[in-house]
Amino acid sequence: MAASQDLQHCSITAKTGCVCGQSLGSAPAHWPGRRTRCSITPSGEGLPERLDHDYLRGLYGIGPYAAAHCRVLLHDFSRIPVDSSVTAYLREKYGCDAAAFAAERSAWGAYLALGYRLTRLRDRLERSG
Repeated sequence: MAASQDLQHCSITAKTGCVCGQSLGSAPAHWPGRRTRCSITPSGEGLPERLDHDYLRGLYGIGPYAAAHCRVLLHDFSRIPVDSSVTAYLREKYGCDAAAFAAERSAWGAYLALGYRLTRLRDRLERSG
């Protein structure tokens, strides 16, 4: 992307609350996670290398679930997006919390969330079949 496109994207999105950081001299100082380059392309695609979990967590209103879910949408399956449904399922099926489930499956590594979803799918198919 050309520098002029970067600047155009940032000046447009800064009005709506973008915290991508490029050319945000007038952005409020309290905006967390300000960057020196855009994290989202003008077409709206996230750049995974710039939208890491810690960066997302630094954005106002983004908690652990939202950050992990955003990363899954960017094809990073290393964390399970844990909500009340996940917590209830793990307690019922495995008698543990998400941290213990992840620790016991550390071999899944970068595919932890994908493995979790496939495990739930398998369980659902076994119940229905």
